Amino acid sequence: DLSGYYSAVAKPILLHHPRGAALMTIRGFFVNMIDDDWDALAEVVDDELIPEEATKIAVRVWTWMVWIATIAGLVVLWRRDRKQAALIAATIFYFLFMAAGGEAEGRFRVPAVPLMALAAASAVPARDSRILR
Repeated sequence: DLSGYYSAVAKPILLHHPRGAALMTIRGFFVNMIDDDWDALAEVVDDELIPEEATKIAVRVWTWMVWIATIAGLVVLWRRDRKQAALIAATIFYFLFMAAGGEAEGRFRVPAVPLMALAAASAVPARDSRILR
């Protein structure tokens, strides 16, 4: 059982360096939230067709727009159904926080993306949307 071994190694380190462990976890959380994982995208993007910098900017803007829509949707959903909003927010936080650490990457956001989409969609009231008419 490797978990016992890893716990025995990690526990003294974390207890001896609580500030460093907290900073590493906070950094990992934000990396999980907003990292664009450009190295993975660079392999599939044709930089002759679209300049690399333009693609990087577009991906970063898109990532921030998704988060803004998610947060707005959670606020709207909170006003309509607090239990559902709390469950969605807690699940998103759980997936991002559990993968937060020194090896954090944007790909760890993937399990939370469907919930982010659900929350973001909650910001669009169906009765006022011209798309749904």
